[in-house]
Amino acid sequence: MMVVVCGAAVLMLTSVMRQTPKVTNRADQISFARNAIEQITREVRQGREATSTGSSQMTLKTFCTTGAGAASECTVSYSCAVESGKTTYACSRTVGGITTKVVGGLASAEVFCFYPNAESKECGKASPTALPRYVGLQVRFPQQTSAETQTVLEGGAALHNSTALLTR
Repeated sequence: MMVVVCGAAVLMLTSVMRQTPKVTNRADQISFARNAIEQITREVRQGREATSTGSSQMTLKTFCTTGAGAASECTVSYSCAVESGKTTYACSRTVGGITTKVVGGLASAEVFCFYPNAESKECGKASPTALPRYVGLQVRFPQQTSAETQTVLEGGAALHNSTALLTR
């Protein structure tokens, strides 16, 4: 009887040890995604104009902090595309010619929603005639198992310095 109980305990322990790296990796991905959403939201709030060619790209005129701590107007671009050699997607941020990856391991490159939009639907690409006043964000992670639900993080903000809002 003791051999059966010990054998079951060893099997359970090895199963938990195999799952730990996967769980840690997923927690790290979600943490990086939360930080990316916070950064993008902060830049959108400070922004005055957002343009897009679709739900996977955004260019934003906002304020960036320089090395001396002063803020000056800058253009920030976000682009999401398939990760090299993988089936997942990553988003990168480009400012001043420097590109950095902000989040990876996503289920889709469709991250940005613009309101109002050119597609006359709840979430759409930015209108070429009327600049959006609100940018919504949604990052989705793929399911790791068939029993798991998809992890989705959402955020968004209004462009507080938008000329459409300031001229009212």
